[in-house]
Amino acid sequence: MKRILVSALALSLLLAIAGPASAGDVGRATTKGILIGAGSILLLDALFRAHQPAVVYAPAPPVVYAPAPPGVYAPAPPPARWIPGHWQSRWVPTQEWRDVWVPDHYTPDGQWVQGHYERRMTQGGYYAQIWVAGRWE
Repeated sequence: MKRILVSALALSLLLAIAGPASAGDVGRATTKGILIGAGSILLLDALFRAHQPAVVYAPAPPVVYAPAPPGVYAPAPPPARWIPGHWQSRWVPTQEWRDVWVPDHYTPDGQWVQGHYERRMTQGGYYAQIWVAGRWE
């Protein structure tokens, strides 16, 4: 914003100083116009450069050469191994409810219990032969 105001002020001052050219002194008016133009360019350049910060060059940092780190050897992973398919025995658990005969008896409290059927869960199981497919490992 300051640049625009300074530029407008400098241009208005130059235009106020420069008088109108008359038809009789063409050579003098041309010289005056050239000098005014050159002066305005120099003045505006000086005004614009006054607001710019100065450029400061710092010396380059020193270059330090360090050797590359040694390579790390890692052995190759073992090759993939095929495990062929095979039969295998596996336990298959089972649960089922059965009606079981409970004979006559006395309870610990001394009460008589008539014989009856009672539903109970039985747990068991069996071994089954299953096929395990071959795989890469």
